[in-house]
Amino acid sequence: MVVKKMDVTSFFRFSVDQYHRLVDAGIFTPEDRCELIRGWIVKKMPQKPPHSSGVGRITRRLYASLPENWLVRCQCPITLDDSEPEPDIVIVAGPEEIWDDRHPSAEDVETLIEVADSTLLADRRRKGQLYAEARIKQFWLVNVAAGKVEVYTRPVAGKYSRCVTYKKTESIPLVIAGERIALLPVNGFFAR
Repeated sequence: MVVKKMDVTSFFRFSVDQYHRLVDAGIFTPEDRCELIRGWIVKKMPQKPPHSSGVGRITRRLYASLPENWLVRCQCPITLDDSEPEPDIVIVAGPEEIWDDRHPSAEDVETLIEVADSTLLADRRRKGQLYAEARIKQFWLVNVAAGKVEVYTRPVAGKYSRCVTYKKTESIPLVIAGERIALLPVNGFFAR
């Protein structure tokens, strides 16, 4: 009789604490490229060059615009009630030492950015709703194919009540702690 190893991620939902214990035990490693979404361990999509390039471009522009006491974290986890997604970019307050022992929670995130090429609908629907339910203040969805950025704000009852779309010819106001600190040209987010 041949016994096959079962993939436990197909049968069980996990709490954030259980997920952390699986990671601590070495069951999931960075090479596994997964994240916890609504209790399910979900495999992350491989990154295509336009996605990686977009993350790099946006990150560089944010670093140049943010006050010293704010940090840019790239593809690092945030901890929500039943999820631990790894958004492409989040802006959080510093100093850096705050994050030595824990991941940021929804309340810690000032702006969250997902760069989407092949994952646009999933990022807009599944992750967008997750971020709205967690009351993330600002969620930017960078649509690589269309060359646009959708900025979602005002989370109410599990949905964002406001969405403004910015084209390549426009600039996005970077708002930190309720204050506009910069205007970021959208065309700088994309390859020419």
